[in-house]
Amino acid sequence: IHGYKPKEILGKKLSIFHDESQLDAVYSAIETLKSSGSFNAIEIWHTHKDGTKFPMLMSGIVVKDENDVPTYLASTAIDITDRKRTEEEKRRSEERFRIINDASQDFIYSYDLQSRFTSANKSLCRALGCTEEQLIGHTHTELGFPEEQCKIWDVLHRKVFETNSTVKSETSTPMPDGSVYYYEVTLNPLEDEEGHTIGISGSTRDITERVLAEEERAHVEAQLRQSQKMESIGRLAGGVAHDFNNLLTGIVG
Repeated sequence: IHGYKPKEILGKKLSIFHDESQLDAVYSAIETLKSSGSFNAIEIWHTHKDGTKFPMLMSGIVVKDENDVPTYLASTAIDITDRKRTEEEKRRSEERFRIINDASQDFIYSYDLQSRFTSANKSLCRALGCTEEQLIGHTHTELGFPEEQCKIWDVLHRKVFETNSTVKSETSTPMPDGSVYYYEVTLNPLEDEEGHTIGISGSTRDITERVLAEEERAHVEAQLRQSQKMESIGRLAGGVAHDFNNLLTGIVG
């Protein structure tokens, strides 16, 4: 792992595996050995013979003789380069996901099995006037949502858990100024690596403009139909009047 042959290592101090910047961690592990007699799963960076640095997960114990005198150190060291690389890739992926979520105008969030928030993007936090930390760990009821809304969310959550499938719904939210906002909600079961449901991931889209536009269109269409009805009645009345006028003309004559 370090690039040495056994004869190059035997008789040398542990510092052969480290550069100056890594020795503080080594000395700290040694102090732990002196005080407790062992250390377990400590991450310490090592240096390869060619100068390449890599992380190791180390454990060690002081071995004593029959007179309880410390004799030597037995230790294990595992190269965790791949694990650290995977963790870093995961961290970057999560960071990219977070950036995308926070840039979205939609509300993106998640719940645990008790319908408590486990995450929320910036759009949702701005809409609610709070931070993600204030949301996490709380249900809609605990956060002071209106009772009717809480009942709606409870029904949707139960449906997701019972069917283990995506649930879509449209909801409306009255505002203090008397206006009403409309939202399209999509909830999905959130699963762990083994396929067990551990919560819900959701997104909510503001469709107020679309709903109001549809309502306006329906209103205009209703007015048009009413106008067409009146026009038809007008034609009918005009025809009747014309026929009646012909009769009157004959009678007068």
